[in-house]
Amino acid sequence: MAGRKDQRFTLRIDDEEGSILGAKATLRLASPSGIGPKVPLRFTRFSNGALSESEHDHEGAEEGGEGEGGFYLGFTGVPGGRFVDLVAQVRHEGAVRFGFAAFEVKKSSPVPADGSPGISVPSPTTSDLRGVKNLCTRDPACPMHSVSLDSVVGKKPVVLVIGSPRLCSSGVCGPVLEEVLSLRQGHPDIEFLHAEPFIGDTPTELSPVALAWKIDTEPWTFVMGADGKVSRRFEGPVAVEELNMALKQI
Repeated sequence: MAGRKDQRFTLRIDDEEGSILGAKATLRLASPSGIGPKVPLRFTRFSNGALSESEHDHEGAEEGGEGEGGFYLGFTGVPGGRFVDLVAQVRHEGAVRFGFAAFEVKKSSPVPADGSPGISVPSPTTSDLRGVKNLCTRDPACPMHSVSLDSVVGKKPVVLVIGSPRLCSSGVCGPVLEEVLSLRQGHPDIEFLHAEPFIGDTPTELSPVALAWKIDTEPWTFVMGADGKVSRRFEGPVAVEELNMALKQI
């Protein structure tokens, strides 16, 4: 079966009551060119305990305690073809349930990939908002806005989070920002930066940083080495475990 190398998939699994946390789940992809293997999904907790929007624990979930948020993570190759179907299977409360989705496979992504140069662009700081209304929609504002992105890319390792805790459509921008913040104190030689993806109080017009990095979803987290190249990029939710592995690479 022709296909592409393993891709990172993150899912939130919901039922009529909300999100199911910590159940046993698998993922399978299919296209006209073939059907991929059934891949186990691992439930990954946000280490800070933050819940994404609408998440709650169901009784009988095999992992995950009260107040712990998280997501399902898996890696699998993508079958050849322009359109691919996704089937998720979850065993929960004595029943097997299925979820379905379809997506288009593009030949390339405009978002800087692993190994490509990071985008050195001025970012809002505490002293210069650079045209955006909100420096940080976290309450209180996070401390990752002291320097501009263009002053550090290519000069030292950088972790950049583009996401809006208040305006996020995916509901995980806040938890991802907290994961990154929890690592900041332990890595004084790495510059940790956050940029809001929108100019104003509505998720309608992208900020200059979001436009420069060519993102159209949020959040995104980029880990860059001192050479200015992207070492790892994460679309959507990411937790401390994966971030720590990425930081070791730089």
